[in-house]
Amino acid sequence: MKTAVVVDSACDLPASYLERHQLHLLPDTLTLDNEVFTDNRDVELTLAFHHRHAQSRNPDIKTKPCSVSAIIDLFLNHLVLEYDRAILIAISQTRSSLFQNATEASFAIVRGYRERRRQVGLSTPFYLNVLDSHTVCAGQAVLAHQVVRLLGNPDLPFNELRRSVEEFRRHIRCYLLLDDLSHLRQQAGGRNDDGVGFLNYRLGTLLGV
Repeated sequence: MKTAVVVDSACDLPASYLERHQLHLLPDTLTLDNEVFTDNRDVELTLAFHHRHAQSRNPDIKTKPCSVSAIIDLFLNHLVLEYDRAILIAISQTRSSLFQNATEASFAIVRGYRERRRQVGLSTPFYLNVLDSHTVCAGQAVLAHQVVRLLGNPDLPFNELRRSVEEFRRHIRCYLLLDDLSHLRQQAGGRNDDGVGFLNYRLGTLLGV
């Protein structure tokens, strides 16, 4: 059975790896100072965008994950026709609404895949798992690589694949090193999480963190 592996562009894997292992990408959209950037894991475009805004001290930043409709289109117009099953690995839902979008999209995909497969002569079912990675960036990349590695065993049942990946993600820890707390405080503004509040930001600034 052919298995599609789907990640979002926050997953810190180079485009060459995505292409070599035929991973499918859900692009995130970043709006910064009225400029809109769609992240397709293109290194040169990403670096160019970063350099243009690297000196912005109080940027107006908004990020938006791949939409429900775009996820549905990818699956019903492509993946359900070429694969028998898929695992979608989303950035931690504490940092993005992608997991919720993908879960909502999965209901429409399950309802619509049979007709789409019937149109191309396929009568077998299509299986889809949406997985919260519980991590970000490089941590998410490690988890995606583990999925690719496990798929090297063609006899591994799909349910066992998911159980193995869920067990593996418990051991992943991702740490981010920052040279400027202002961006982190801006990103976390208004959210009830462990972001950098004003007092911590001021203290960190005074201490040269």
